[in-house]
Amino acid sequence: MCEDLRYEFDLRRCVKLFTPANKISISRMCEDQHSFDEVIESARGKGTCCGCPGTYLLNLLCVETGRRPLDAYRKPVTTLGKLYHKWRCHKYRLRFDQIARNRMREKVTASMLFRDRKSSYHKSVSHPFRGDYVRLRHNVKWKKTAAETGDQYVVFADIINKIARASGKCLQTLFVVSTSAMLVMDQRTLQIKYRIPATDIFRISLSPFVDDLAVFHVRAAFCCSQATRKKGDFLFETGHVIEIVTKLYLVIQNATESLEVNIATEFEANFGKESVVLAFKCTGLLRKSSRDRSRSTGEEIAWEVVL
Repeated sequence: MCEDLRYEFDLRRCVKLFTPANKISISRMCEDQHSFDEVIESARGKGTCCGCPGTYLLNLLCVETGRRPLDAYRKPVTTLGKLYHKWRCHKYRLRFDQIARNRMREKVTASMLFRDRKSSYHKSVSHPFRGDYVRLRHNVKWKKTAAETGDQYVVFADIINKIARASGKCLQTLFVVSTSAMLVMDQRTLQIKYRIPATDIFRISLSPFVDDLAVFHVRAAFCCSQATRKKGDFLFETGHVIEIVTKLYLVIQNATESLEVNIATEFEANFGKESVVLAFKCTGLLRKSSRDRSRSTGEEIAWEVVL
């Protein structure tokens, strides 16, 4: 009985949308205009409900308490519910300014790239993407450097670990992503060590585990300098790996074409004169404290990198 009342209430709420003004807005949100018209036209002439003549929309209002609609009406009612949900989402998005829409776009992109693919993704859902973690935009030296290189807008800036290709040691460096390039800088002097245009990065490789490693693959034929061509790809470690890849993905997408994000347990990287295969293996389960346990299992997978 309660289910029937709730079903009837949903029907009445959907029907209220069909004023002349709302019909236009809902039809625009429908993926196929023909499907929207087909829902309305297919319900006409299918009989009356409770003896009331009229169209299908009027018949919906005549559903008696305790009676479920005819099976012929189930598909149109389901479509009306989907259109109503899209209309509510459209009204909700209109409240946001452009900055809030960009943040929402980043979160949606991160979900598209890493959901059910990267184990550490769920930790970044509640974490807001701040972008500039070191307040680089207000630095005087950066403003001078940005005026020379043309990297005016800072998309991301933070101090991360750059893993040396030869020795495997971690070196702290300032990692900056602008609207046109990726920069590796000295964290004290802000001297640019490497500047790779966004169009020269064609792939980013990550493992599906909870590690914070990411390999940035650079086109060898289009490197901006001879030094970068000899160095090859870049290997970084950061706690904001989800945010970095998401922001860089959008930057490259706006510049040229979509960036390939490769998530696998084994992939190849170019470290100078030779190619190295990075293999990520599970070595067991790490029991965590009750305060730091994962929301899903309470355990994390330990990993190791085999060269």
